[in-house]
Amino acid sequence: MMKSTSTIPLNQVLLRILGFGVLIPCLFIGLALLVINTYLNINTIQREQFQITSTTAWKADDYIANAESSLNTVAILAETSTPGQLQKLLGSIQETHMYFDNISVLDKNGIVLANSPADLKALNLDMSSQSFYKQHNSQQTYQITGPLLSPESGVLTVYITCTLNNDGLVVGELSLDRLEQTIDTIPLSNNHQSVYISDEHGILLADSNSGLIKQETSQISINTLVTQVNYFQSFYYHNNQIYIGNQSRLSRAKWTVTALIPIVVAFSPYFAPTIISLVLFIILWVFLTLRLRNSFTHQIVNPLSRLSQNVNSLAYGEISRGNVATVPASFREVSELATNFARIFHSIQIRQSMIEDNELKYRSLIEQSSDAICLEFQDRLEVINQKFTDIFGITIEAISNRPVRFSQIATASSIKFVETQQQKLIHGIITSLRYEFTAFDKIGNEIYVEVSSSAFSYRGGTAVQITLRDITDRIRAEKEEHEQRILAEALRDTASALNSTLNFDELMERILLNLGKVVYHESSNIMLINDDRGTARFVAASGYPDDDYQNLMQSGVVHLNDVPTLYKMYQTGKPIVVQDTTKDPEWVVIPRSSWILSYTGAPIKVKDQVIGFLNLNSPIRGFFTVENAAHLQAFADQAGVALNNAKLLQDLRKSNLELLSAYETTLHGWSKALELRDYGTEGHTLRVMEMTVKLATKLGITDPQLTHIRYGCLLHDIGKIGIPDSILTKAGPLTEEEWEIMRRHPVYAYDILSNIPYLAPSLDIPYYHHEWWNGNGYPQGLKGEQIPLAARIFTIVDVWDGLRENRPYRQGLPENEVVEYLEEQSGIQFDPEIVLAFVDLLIEEEIYSQAKEKRTN
Repeated sequence: MMKSTSTIPLNQVLLRILGFGVLIPCLFIGLALLVINTYLNINTIQREQFQITSTTAWKADDYIANAESSLNTVAILAETSTPGQLQKLLGSIQETHMYFDNISVLDKNGIVLANSPADLKALNLDMSSQSFYKQHNSQQTYQITGPLLSPESGVLTVYITCTLNNDGLVVGELSLDRLEQTIDTIPLSNNHQSVYISDEHGILLADSNSGLIKQETSQISINTLVTQVNYFQSFYYHNNQIYIGNQSRLSRAKWTVTALIPIVVAFSPYFAPTIISLVLFIILWVFLTLRLRNSFTHQIVNPLSRLSQNVNSLAYGEISRGNVATVPASFREVSELATNFARIFHSIQIRQSMIEDNELKYRSLIEQSSDAICLEFQDRLEVINQKFTDIFGITIEAISNRPVRFSQIATASSIKFVETQQQKLIHGIITSLRYEFTAFDKIGNEIYVEVSSSAFSYRGGTAVQITLRDITDRIRAEKEEHEQRILAEALRDTASALNSTLNFDELMERILLNLGKVVYHESSNIMLINDDRGTARFVAASGYPDDDYQNLMQSGVVHLNDVPTLYKMYQTGKPIVVQDTTKDPEWVVIPRSSWILSYTGAPIKVKDQVIGFLNLNSPIRGFFTVENAAHLQAFADQAGVALNNAKLLQDLRKSNLELLSAYETTLHGWSKALELRDYGTEGHTLRVMEMTVKLATKLGITDPQLTHIRYGCLLHDIGKIGIPDSILTKAGPLTEEEWEIMRRHPVYAYDILSNIPYLAPSLDIPYYHHEWWNGNGYPQGLKGEQIPLAARIFTIVDVWDGLRENRPYRQGLPENEVVEYLEEQSGIQFDPEIVLAFVDLLIEEEIYSQAKEKRTN
């Protein structure tokens, strides 16, 4: 049944349309226009205020400039006249330049030399204690003091001082009365408008009221008159009134001009038109609303009301179908509505008859279906067929007597899922759906069901038709097939993963990692049987807490005779399962393993011989099954093959390492024998080998080429075996014939090493390390990149070490001279790019720092 919704009369609909659709938008538009108009008016007022403050500031600057000019005139006279003459001239200057109430001339000690108006008592007085004298700065020609009380008049004044060349001082008491007269000459747009001049601390110096300062004997702060409103820098507040204001600063003094006008006064010209427009708009809206409502009621509401009454009577069978279309109406649409309703009534009768026939067919169809069918409406089953009753034991009488929800047949783990799917259909998110879930049959067994459901309109709401099929047998068969396939894939992947590495430690990690793909478990460990065949040791574990893991790995050996489970697997070669360790008399509790309640293990075999064990643990009783043990054994067989391969490789690597060690020992012996023959090069071979390997690594060379370079360094002078001692150990320079013999040692090295396959890849350094980049080297005269890279690298390091070390025929060079030599020979004897890399390496190794400083400069 469709839920009822609240309705309102058509007249109210019209009023809401007029109110929300017309009045409110118009009010918002009017409000927006009012805000815009207010904003524009504020801007206009602010421009007027700015004009006033700018003009006042300009006039005040001009006033101060003229006053300073007057003081300048006095300063000139003070420096060229005697005190007597100056006293006479001051009077005429003050009468001519009426900017000061009095003017005084002081010497450098602050003694009054002359004043005007003339005051003989003040002459020769010491004014050095006065504030204007203390505040003046001899480095500035003119200086304006802060507001002070005049000792003559007792009112607020400002002093302007002018410093003389003889360190004297001209002091003028600025006339603030004349400054106020200057403000009064500026035209104001309103009598309520005020203009103030204040200093940097807000002390009031002049105002347009012409009397505020005279009435006070103390300093007045403009902040006591008005307070600036936070966040609105153009608005001020005083005596419960808000003002619109503006400020401008003077250029010749740190003074500020402030102009204020009450906001009520400023906006009074705009208030009256706005209020009148708003009242007229409301009156017009009320008038139009009433007219529209009366017309709407007469022509639309009344005819529709009569039609509604006729339709209601028809629904209860009180009037005939033909009377519905005879409703008089002023609009054709209402008349057509009545006619169409009559046609609908006829169609309803025909469809009702068809529905009754279809209902019989539908009931017959669902009863004969081999699938369970039900219909749920408003969270209860409305229709079920006999198959539904056969599977779930719910009868038609049961759903008639009490509400039964479809989700009640689901298991606890599936109820939420089923309810979610039903809600998707009911709310129209989807129209049809197929899914599976687990349910309880009529005897309480858990079964798998497949559902096909769809939503449709039913009794004014939405119903869900559901078709169910028992797929338990199919799911179990698929599950078994899936498990077998998963096992086969896991074993295949595991074999591939295990056989892809022959490193013993890595193999242990891979075995533990892949165990989870075969049998799920909480923790696992691997044990290998020792050579005595009577004990085993833990070699790897996973899933244990850190402390338990450490204790397990440090527990030493385990005697097989002491652990029946291990001994049984060792004797039989077969896996075992302990479903409940608390009930198994043969189970041995290892310290800190009491949490293990279920266990399975499998022997690791190689050629039918047990070499170790795989052990899996779980804190859940009955967790492991015989099937799990079989899967674990299949995995253990794969692990046994991988372990055997790893052991074979481990033995082979051990033999190879021993052989390589023998080679290394032999090469070092050869190198040491050469150094013992050539006493001047002791330690040279190992040093150049170490530095050559570092430089080669820096250039990106890696193993195995690094190993060949290392061997080549050890054997770089092997050819000197063929050089006579008389030449090899000669203290002085060699003759040309001796040099000819000495240059043969690379060829001797080639003859010695080329027939040894193991050392053939290391021949580049012994044979080519005397070749030069420009082609002037020996024995082949190779040039540029024709020289093997290893030989180019070694040549630089060999020369670097040889120049640094003392020789029988010369002393070793300082490090900076050696580097300079290498850089000089770059492109001649050495590869330029390798020289740069080698110098960088010397800087990184902190062997040489001047090169870095040189490059930085």
